[in-house]
Amino acid sequence: MTELTREDEYNIILKHLGSITSLRKFADQQNFSLLEEISNKKSC
Repeated sequence: MTELTREDEYNIILKHLGSITSLRKFADQQNFSLLEEISNKKSC
């Protein structure tokens, strides 16, 4: 495996944090009862 530079590590972290932030924004706008219903169907 190749060594990552500090800048490479930073860019990877930023990319993932951006994804997490996007997911949170997406989740805030959604209907949670609908999401719960879907997850309950999957677990059955």
